[in-house]
Amino acid sequence: MPTLPGERLRSDLKTLVPGSPQYATEAVERMLAEARLAGASDLHVQPTAEGLELRWRLDGVLHPAAMLPASVGPNVIARLKVLADLLTYRTDTPQEGRIKGIPGAIEMRLSTFPTLHGEKAVGAPLRRLGSLPPARRSGPAGRDPRGPRAAAPGDIGDDRLQRSLGRGQDDDALRLPPRAGRHQRGRA
Repeated sequence: MPTLPGERLRSDLKTLVPGSPQYATEAVERMLAEARLAGASDLHVQPTAEGLELRWRLDGVLHPAAMLPASVGPNVIARLKVLADLLTYRTDTPQEGRIKGIPGAIEMRLSTFPTLHGEKAVGAPLRRLGSLPPARRSGPAGRDPRGPRAAAPGDIGDDRLQRSLGRGQDDDALRLPPRAGRHQRGRA
């Protein structure tokens, strides 16, 4: 019988004791592991009046995954911040960092924001560490010997590259305006 996403996480979190010193560490470890298994594109941890709400995005839709007691909220957010090398004592400003793991693990971008009930954290997996695709060889010094138009149609950035080369732009629009009070050559 297939289980719903988050069902296993909810049952795992119920076995943990909220007053335990290891609660935040174990809860975060299980949250990240379950989000990875569920294939979540991002993870939202938001404090509310009722507790710490955990939601994740599956197939573009944000689904509730679990609700933790409000008393453990600051510790769970602090644990995420420690993993991302963020300042744990700064809860009044937004912060961004990366949670890096061992090779083969997923690297995650983490953002924290202050809210009315405490800090909110949003994590988005980036890629597996050590699994970057091989670089495409394109001639000496990284340039394609056929020129900038040699990219395959539909390559990302091809249109932006052509626009940045100045195609169709007026050079006068890129110049600074003349200073007031200075004599300009050729103009009365």
